[in-house]
Amino acid sequence: MNIDLSNKRALVCGGSHGIGRAIAIQFAKCGCSVIILARNEDPLVNLINELNSIKINKHKYIVADLSDYKEIERIANNELESCSIDILINNSSGPLPEIISEIKIEEITSSFHQHFISSFILIAAVVKYMKIKRSGRIINILGTSVKEPILDLGLSSVKAMIANYTKILSKELGEFGITVNNVLPGPTKTNELNKITRIIASKEEITINEFENIIIKETALKRLGNPEEIAYAVAFLASEYASFITGSNLIIDGGYMSGI
Repeated sequence: MNIDLSNKRALVCGGSHGIGRAIAIQFAKCGCSVIILARNEDPLVNLINELNSIKINKHKYIVADLSDYKEIERIANNELESCSIDILINNSSGPLPEIISEIKIEEITSSFHQHFISSFILIAAVVKYMKIKRSGRIINILGTSVKEPILDLGLSSVKAMIANYTKILSKELGEFGITVNNVLPGPTKTNELNKITRIIASKEEITINEFENIIIKETALKRLGNPEEIAYAVAFLASEYASFITGSNLIIDGGYMSGI
């Protein structure tokens, strides 16, 4: 199976590190032109240089903070209007561990803007072109909290709202050849997981390695995932091979979850 995304343009949010970065690199390897959106410019410049070394294909970046939905709205109305996006990857770093009963209203609002509102704005912007072309891929990188709530990560429950919204969207957009799917990564080697591990290990008064080993023991494969393993699945969903898959939640967790 040869995944060919040449003549396609993708917008990858949160693409400067972790899973988003791996997706951007995999897309470039498949011949796709990539626009990366993230809030810090230096890693974006470095990644663009890396993508161009793989295949020069008019890659570019946009500096923006997904928690500032007004800024995302401006980008959607101005910079994305003429970009003709074929593939949208909604991806953003999740919340840090907190006790849900002690979460501040400002934190809830910020998480809602970052994950739900910004995704909503970007989807509305790219769908216009996708409908005209009668094809397109919308893929949301969420997490296993969509299926099983995670203790200490209560704010991640906003991602379940995205999953519900996009299920409805998949039914609305199917007749235009546009697929909408969610990818639910489990414990994956990223800076985000490192931050969460440090905080919870400190709270439990154990070492980072001890807490990481607890997570690993809970997976069927007895290891953490790699960002590249998530990216392979996303590239497949973005390809023509996945043209009959829509409205689905693809769990990639190494067998971490207990539910079916």
